[in-house]
Amino acid sequence: MKYYYVDYENVHEHGLKGIEQLSKDCHVFVYWHKGAAKPSTYEVEVKITYVYTQNPLKNAVDCKIVDSITDQLKIDSDSEYFIISKDKEYDKFIKAMGTEHNIKRIESIAASFRIPKNQQSNVGEKRNSIAMWQTDVLLDRAFGCQYRDKRYAIWNAVNTSDTQYEVACKLLAAFRSDTKYYYHDVKPIFVAIRPLIEDMPKQ
Repeated sequence: MKYYYVDYENVHEHGLKGIEQLSKDCHVFVYWHKGAAKPSTYEVEVKITYVYTQNPLKNAVDCKIVDSITDQLKIDSDSEYFIISKDKEYDKFIKAMGTEHNIKRIESIAASFRIPKNQQSNVGEKRNSIAMWQTDVLLDRAFGCQYRDKRYAIWNAVNTSDTQYEVACKLLAAFRSDTKYYYHDVKPIFVAIRPLIEDMPKQ
């Protein structure tokens, strides 16, 4: 199970990018407070809960998210928890919870589809499988059965890169080594997997 807690007043619609890629076993909570713009509604398979707080004070949403995660951990301590926010104050809470809980702060839902190098050692096999599945979904939608023999190379390029430029270079290298494909195959693939890499720096 994966839980996403979106600090909407902090990340706005950008934080919800990638929500259409989530599977049914995920749950997204979107938090906003009185006076802030109301989040958009999405017709997707994943369960979404909108949480509105009438407290207009600064950090009211932050406290609500922290309290919600703390309560949920008492019920389900084995799942993955993502705080969608640019606010680094959440990092203090994550650090206080210790390494026994899988809690991360990212800036959009799409960022959870890839594994940064500095997190690979503590992510585990399950996370890798989900990332591979997400890659397959995007490529199937764009190309059907085409590039089936290159799926692992594409997935590997995403998960072992820190920048979009690095992804492109690894894709070019993978396709250059195979005479069946050409360089122009790389561009549409790069566009198809953009939800997985859009939060990476370009260079």
